[in-house]
Amino acid sequence: MKSATTTFAVFTALSLSGLSPAHAADYPPLYLEMALPEYPGATVTEIGRSNDTLEDGISVTLETGASYGELRAFYEQALQDAGWALQETPAMAAMRQAGMLDNFPFNALFCKGDGTGFATNTTDFGTVRQMNISVTRGANGC
Repeated sequence: MKSATTTFAVFTALSLSGLSPAHAADYPPLYLEMALPEYPGATVTEIGRSNDTLEDGISVTLETGASYGELRAFYEQALQDAGWALQETPAMAAMRQAGMLDNFPFNALFCKGDGTGFATNTTDFGTVRQMNISVTRGANGC
């Protein structure tokens, strides 16, 4: 019988190896309908249970070998081109101006005029970055 630790270790090893875990998924239909950016070469490893409305929210987890800077450049450009506004604190703006921002995880909030928010949160696992994306309307800081 496998222990919880063994199961976690196997899942983590699969995730970090670049192999798709058993629950690998595609982007949710609403994400695609909204024409939200899909990072080239990233693997969707998990989606939220309810991704049908923006009030419930869309949740997507990706894994990629891209750096924080590569993720930041791609999503900032793609979302701003689509009319989303980056919400940046003065501290983040100062780090950007000093050329230091790409050394930090890509955690950001982009807003649309209708109150829809696109939030990212990244975690570094060595050669792989995990990125959680949440898209909601309402209680999201927008």
